This record gives sequence, C-alpha cells and structure tokens, in this order.
Amino acid sequence: MNVINPDETAGDVYSRPNVRQRDDGRWEFRASSLGSCDRALVMEALGQTPEPPPEHVQKGMDEGTASEHLILGHSKIAKAGLSVCEKVETLEQFATDVHTGRDGAAQMYLEVPFGRAVVTCHPDALLVGNRGDDIGQFYVGEAKFLRGGWTKLLAEMWKQRPSYAWQLSVQMAGTGLPAVYMIGEKGKDGELVDVRVDRVTIPPYSKAQIAKRVLGLVKLIEAGTIPDCTYAQYPCGFWRDGHDGQKVWAKDERVIEVDIALGKKIQAQALKYTRH
Repeated sequence: MNVINPDETAGDVYSRPNVRQRDDGRWEFRASSLGSCDRALVMEALGQTPEPPPEHVQKGMDEGTASEHLILGHSKIAKAGLSVCEKVETLEQFATDVHTGRDGAAQMYLEVPFGRAVVTCHPDALLVGNRGDDIGQFYVGEAKFLRGGWTKLLAEMWKQRPSYAWQLSVQMAGTGLPAVYMIGEKGKDGELVDVRVDRVTIPPYSKAQIAKRVLGLVKLIEAGTIPDCTYAQYPCGFWRDGHDGQKVWAKDERVIEVDIALGKKIQAQALKYTRH
C-alpha cells in the first residue's frame, strides 16, 4: 500500500458528496452523512444538488480542520498516556489506504462495505497507549474543535450532533479498534483553550446498526422514494424544498444571515424529532 495524494485519484476523497453511486453500482456514503435526515440524503443521491452550509457553519468546520494538529499535539494527549502514530507502515495495518492529508501528513482512509453500499471516512489519527496495561494498545482517534459548552458527556453531545456518533462508529467498525475522542475547547476568539481526552470502548452504534441504516437508505434510493424528514436537521442543503428543519429559517432568502442563537434553539428542538 502506498501513500496516495487523493487529488491524483478519480474523485478527490476529501470533496466527494455525502452520497454518490460508484462505477461498480454500489452506493458510497460519507460516514458523517449518516447522521443526516433521510430526505436530504435521498434527494442528493437522486441527483439534486444541496446548497452550501451557512457561512458561520462553514467557518466553524474550517476552523475545526485547521485546529486538528493543535489538538493532537496538545500536552493533554501525552498526559493521557497516548502517542500519535505517524509511520505509514503502522497506519497501513488498520486502513484501506493511506492518503496525504490536506496538511501534508499521512492520514488513514477507510472504506467499510455493507453489501450494496460502502461507507468512507478519514480518521484524524491513530494513537497508541504508552503507559501501564495500555502499552501497545492502538486507538482510532477523532478530534473536534468546539465551544466550551460542548465539553460535556459524550452521549449527550452525540445525541445533539448525530453525525459525530455515526462517524465515530464507522471508524471503530472499520479499524476494529477502540477510540480516543479529543475535544478541543474553542475560546471566544477562536483560540484553543484546552483539550479533553476520552477513551471510547463501545461505539455509539454497532456495525449491525450501521448496516441497517445504510441498507435502508439504499432501498429508498433505488426505489426512487423521497421520504419525509426524519428529523429537523440544521443546516440543510434542501431548505427551499420545505425540509422540516428549515421552516423557521426559510421565511426569506436572508437565511444565511440568521442569528446563531436561534440556530442553537432549533437544534435543541430538533432532538424531539430524531428517529435514528
């Protein structure tokens, strides 16, 4: 296995859509997209193009990507008895491929097959324990850069942000490893304030639950059936089509300038409608 620059392959794996059909007929899903509303995913699979996220949402995602190396290099990682593995031959043991990440470093790429579908993801890191009984234990690592309010119980955070739960579950299923979840606390000026490190031995969703979710979506897509909204998702690329999660936001086309506090309120209300 060689280190691959994704820009040199067919379809940059870092910029692929949430769902697409491969040349071999299988449906490919990004791991984090499994936390999306069924309606949005099926509409995208059937050829409709979602609108980009609001500017403040995209800004937050970009900050998170840019801060991953700061989180992984934070002293709290070493204090937790962990080291980041960077050797390609070590990454290859747990990856489908090893790509050159956007920061130029080697990064694992996973493809987890489920019959007529395959789920893909890029774990942020591979870590190894270096203390006591944990010496030599490998972990798949995921880093998030979030406001202090999100440094709470992981189960609570995953309930409010289901894409995070599905993403981690796919990573654990694909590598067969326990996980280390690293939350970098974002300060008021966007700086990294602190890092929280949690070991996760039981994934939010089992491999059987992932299979059920993915194959259920494939069935809807191949039947050409656009389902009702499964929960009030925000942001949603299809808010103009009456997606439930966007009704408050779609009063007019100034949706991109919406107040962030209102967004948090709607996100909280959305939990009542989550069916996943």
